[in-house]
Amino acid sequence: MGTVLEFIKNYFLLSFIMYVISYLSPKEQYRRYFQFFLGILMAVVLFRPILTWDFTPQNIKDAIEWEAVSGEIEKIR
Repeated sequence: MGTVLEFIKNYFLLSFIMYVISYLSPKEQYRRYFQFFLGILMAVVLFRPILTWDFTPQNIKDAIEWEAVSGEIEKIR
């Protein structure tokens, strides 16, 4: 739960910073470049949790085995 709250906090903080920088840009032509750069930065921030997951074959195998075991436990109940 803490990770989700930290992610949401970072997202809103970055959104606020993007808005301020976009608003304070000196000329309209520069505003486009700021928005483009900050949009790429926002995409990186949004995809960072997905990119940090550990997709090694052993972890995938462990997750599949855990699902099988938890399914068997549910059948017993």
